[in-house]
Amino acid sequence: MYWALLLGLLVFSMGCGLPAPQSHVHRDARWVGQRAPELAGKHITGEGPRTLAEAAGRVVVVEFWSTYCDPCERSFPRYQRLTERFGDAVAIIAVSLDDAEQVENGALLAFAKRTGATFPLIWGGDEVAKDAYDPPNLPTSFVIDQHGVIVHVHVKYEAGDADRIERQVEELLTGKGPTATEATGGTRTVSPPRRSSR
Repeated sequence: MYWALLLGLLVFSMGCGLPAPQSHVHRDARWVGQRAPELAGKHITGEGPRTLAEAAGRVVVVEFWSTYCDPCERSFPRYQRLTERFGDAVAIIAVSLDDAEQVENGALLAFAKRTGATFPLIWGGDEVAKDAYDPPNLPTSFVIDQHGVIVHVHVKYEAGDADRIERQVEELLTGKGPTATEATGGTRTVSPPRRSSR
């Protein structure tokens, strides 16, 4: 009886998509080494580049987030710190996947004020950016090099991620970060990632 119950719980958790222990992903072969798709959405608040075209030549962190995501609230102050530390060499673009009601009731503006974020917050309500990147969880962060290639992906936001992302940005700025070829262990791929079938 005990073993049957244990097996049932295991099957249930797998079916619900609950992560196994140590399942936190910092790299995902679907994206790493590929050219980052352009972003689209409505600018809500914040200063700086709002698209990858505007951020050309910079290291960019694209964060998919929402106002109901507690880890997002922890990540924003650290992203703000990145902009203050590295200035114009870095661009942070935060793409909200909230519904239209959250935009209309000012929740995104309140979130920016609460977290001290002055970098651009974009509402991706048209699904264009979400479909192109297909983030598996919120938050998901894409670290993009100065050539527009995704070199690191952080799914979720857990202890140590802020330091890892800051270190990755610094390495790219100093020329110590991986090239697209090194990131993938092979030839650079520039086609946009395909949406997963989930």
